[in-house]
Amino acid sequence: MPHTLVILNRLDIVQATVRALQFKPQLRDAEFMLRTPAWAVRLESWWPRRRALRWPADWLGAAGQRRNESRILRRTADARVVYNVGVPSFEFHRQLVAARERHGFRLVTDMVDAQWLPWFRQFGWGHIDRMLAESDAVFVTNRPLAEYARRHNADVQIIPDAPQVEAFDAQRAALRPPAGSPADLTSVAGDGGLEHVGPTRPGRPIRLGWIGGRDTVFSLHKIHEALEQVAAARPNVELRVLGAPEDRLPRFEQLRWSTLERYDQAAMVREGLQMDIGLFPQHHVTESVCRGALKTKIYMAAGAVAISERLGENEEIIVDHRNGLLADSVESWRDAMLWLIDQPERRAAIAAQALEDMRAHFSAARVGAQLQAALEQVGRGGSGGVATVGAGSQASRAAGANDLAATEVDSSPQRVEQGEDGRPG
Repeated sequence: MPHTLVILNRLDIVQATVRALQFKPQLRDAEFMLRTPAWAVRLESWWPRRRALRWPADWLGAAGQRRNESRILRRTADARVVYNVGVPSFEFHRQLVAARERHGFRLVTDMVDAQWLPWFRQFGWGHIDRMLAESDAVFVTNRPLAEYARRHNADVQIIPDAPQVEAFDAQRAALRPPAGSPADLTSVAGDGGLEHVGPTRPGRPIRLGWIGGRDTVFSLHKIHEALEQVAAARPNVELRVLGAPEDRLPRFEQLRWSTLERYDQAAMVREGLQMDIGLFPQHHVTESVCRGALKTKIYMAAGAVAISERLGENEEIIVDHRNGLLADSVESWRDAMLWLIDQPERRAAIAAQALEDMRAHFSAARVGAQLQAALEQVGRGGSGGVATVGAGSQASRAAGANDLAATEVDSSPQRVEQGEDGRPG
C-alpha cells in the first residue's frame, strides 16, 4: 500500500474514529496526524462557555492548530496519498492543494454529511464544492452523498460506516450470564452456543435508547406523541438519552427518562449494551437522507433492536421485522415500540439477526480492508467514476491520546460531545 497520510481534525468528533482510527490495523503503512491538539480540546471543555470569556482558549487553540498544520504540510512531502478526514477549513485545503503541486501526492476528501446545506456552511464548509472539485478523489458514506459529490468529482467511492461492533463484542463477552444461570435474552450463536444479546431482566423496565448529540436530539420531538402514548400504555418503559442536555429534550409528561450529556466510546458501548430498543427518528429532509444509517448500525451492533425512520440508507440496512423495524408516522412509531415491548422472544431474535448482519458486513476488519483497497486505488490513479466499495447486502441486512508533541495520534477512547457520528447537525 502506498504511504498514506491521514489527517484528522480533532479527536472529540467521532468521524475520526468511525472513518479512520478504528482501521489502524488495516492501514498498516498509514501515518495519522491531528490538526487540533488534544490539549486544546480539553482546554475548551474546561473553559467557561460564555463567549466574552473564551478568547484566551480560542487564541491558544488557533495557535496550536497553525503549528500542527505546518507539521502536517511538511509530512506531505513523503506521502503518496493524503486522506483529509473532516477538516472544515478551505484555507487549509488550499494549502494542501499547493503542497500537492510541489510533492505530487493524491488528495482524498472524506464527506459524511450534506455539508453544502446552510447549517453546515457556518462550521467551515462554505467552499465544500470547490474542495470536492479540487480533490483527486472523494470518499462518502452512502449513495445520496455519492450522487452529489459526482457533480464535482469523477472519482467518488462509497466507504460504509463501521459501527465498532468489535468494541461491543468485547464488552458483551464480559456480560455473558454464568453457566446454569437464567439468561437475560439469549440467541443461538454461530457455534451453536448461547450468546447474550440484550439486557432485559424480569422486573426491569424496557429501556428505549437514543444515542447522538445536542444538535441532533431535536429529532426526538418527532416521536414525542408516540413516546407518550407508549408510556401511558406500558408503564414499564424508560428512555435513556446519550449526548444531549435535559433542556434539549421534549417536555415529557408520562415517560420516565434520563440523560448522559457527555460520553466517550467506553460509555457508549456500556450504555448501548443496556438498551433494549434503539430509536432513530428523522425528519424527511435532504440532511436526513444524506446522513446515513450509522445510528441504526450502532444499535444493531449493541444488540438492541433498531426502530429507524423509513428513509434513506435505513431502508437498505433494515429488512422490516427481520433485523429491525421501520416507521414513518406517529402511529407506526407507537405500534413498533409496543410490538417489540410485548414480544420479547421476537425482540431477541431480531436483535440476534441484526448483530449477525453487523459482524458479517460492517466489521472493522471488513470495512478497513475496503478503505485500504480504495486508498490503494487512488494511489494508482483512481477509479475514474463512482464506485461502491463493499456496501452490505440489503437482503442480509482527545483525552487518552499522547500529548501530540509530534501531532501523531493514538486510538485511545475519546470524549464525544456532538454525537456518535461526529456531525454537527
